Amino acid sequence: MSLKLLSLILFITTFTLLQGQTVDLNRTTDVPLTSSTVTLVNDFLNSYDIVPAAGMEQLDETTERSEIIEELLDYAESFLGTGYRRGGKTPNGFDCSGFTGYVFKEFGYNLNSDSRSQFLQGEIIENTVEAEPGDLVFFSGSRGGSTIGHVGIVVESHPLTGELLFIHSAVGGGIKIDSSFAPYYANRFKGLRRIIK
Repeated sequence: MSLKLLSLILFITTFTLLQGQTVDLNRTTDVPLTSSTVTLVNDFLNSYDIVPAAGMEQLDETTERSEIIEELLDYAESFLGTGYRRGGKTPNGFDCSGFTGYVFKEFGYNLNSDSRSQFLQGEIIENTVEAEPGDLVFFSGSRGGSTIGHVGIVVESHPLTGELLFIHSAVGGGIKIDSSFAPYYANRFKGLRRIIK
């Protein structure tokens, strides 16, 4: 245990005892956190110039990103079973890009209106083993070829195999979850983009 941490524990314990409180160091909940205690602790920490460990800010950003993605996927899955509608951009019926745009917009991310232009947004993810939930996955259209014609949202990725489970609005079945290893999609995979960084 560092000398600064030990000093902090001793400081809080002494301050708490002076207020007539009992202290059980095995149960931090017994230490009252009144506004005066918080102020004194902050003053104490500032007097030692204690700063967060390197990378703590990144940890906060990663946690926030994970929470946003989890909420986004829950929201997307709430539309499972909604019917397909060509050009649809509402819960009355979605096409693929209308669905991704609608879901991401709910969380403050504006996507372009069609799958081809959504493919130009975000960070390029080089291969499926690097994919993460919340990434956009793109495929060619029903005729195949090199043109982007379909988009979905990764809900689960398997880094060892590269298989992706993705939610999307399909002509046959509306909003559903499919595997990138299904022959129809495996033959049409075109790439991945990360919108939420």
